[in-house]
Amino acid sequence: VQSRGASYVLKELQGLLFDEDQPAEMKLSPLSGSQVEDNLWKCLEPMGLGLVQQYQAGQYRVDFAQAEKKLLFEVDSYEYHFKSKRQYQKTALRDHYLLEHYVVDGWNLIHLHACQIMFDAGKIADQIRKLIIDS
Repeated sequence: VQSRGASYVLKELQGLLFDEDQPAEMKLSPLSGSQVEDNLWKCLEPMGLGLVQQYQAGQYRVDFAQAEKKLLFEVDSYEYHFKSKRQYQKTALRDHYLLEHYVVDGWNLIHLHACQIMFDAGKIADQIRKLIIDS
């Protein structure tokens, strides 16, 4: 039996989540550009919720949308949204645009954390289903 401390396990998980050695093209998915989004979509698509992947919201593409219910879903990850100052600024500009052009018109913008999806995409998909049904 091998025992490892909590800090070692945390570092190992961070390596899984934020592996900088893996080439960017290996991380991209043909469906959405993100393996995490694809994992979530594989759980959501069979539910028949009327979701659209890569929804064009003005000058931005939102990861998922349910237009009838006016719901926008963004999967935010450290790697693509917060790792650098430039990425953080782009994310802030996107969110401000969506707030100014969509949220004020009755849309809801829901942020999903990529690390939660990685560990339990099915659970997050069930929460999204409930949100859509209850809206």
